[in-house]
Amino acid sequence: MHEVDGIFMEGGTKSAGAEAKYVALEAVVLNETKSGMNLTCSPPIVSSLIDDQGRRYDAIDGLDKIPGNPECDERLQPGSKDQMVFAYLVPESAKITAWEFSESDREPSTIDLSGISPT
Repeated sequence: MHEVDGIFMEGGTKSAGAEAKYVALEAVVLNETKSGMNLTCSPPIVSSLIDDQGRRYDAIDGLDKIPGNPECDERLQPGSKDQMVFAYLVPESAKITAWEFSESDREPSTIDLSGISPT
């Protein structure tokens, strides 16, 4: 987990702005379903960061514009895995405690981030 003032995307760095920050999570996604899934532009993938007040933050638009992420509508095929950076714009004061990730028709998986110090 990384906290940064700006995130590098195609065309340059996108600033978080005043009193905000980006939180970026690097993950390896394994498709254990029976069909391809789109990681960057549309469902079925749903993810949220959760802070210590229970507030939920959605991933930013344009995840496909982050270098190294799959292109929009590029499908991760069953049995395959791919690296992915999920990025979220949150208030500077937010203390992130969890990450929730799910495919739209499955129960979400929640990962405890409360013991991880952001870099």
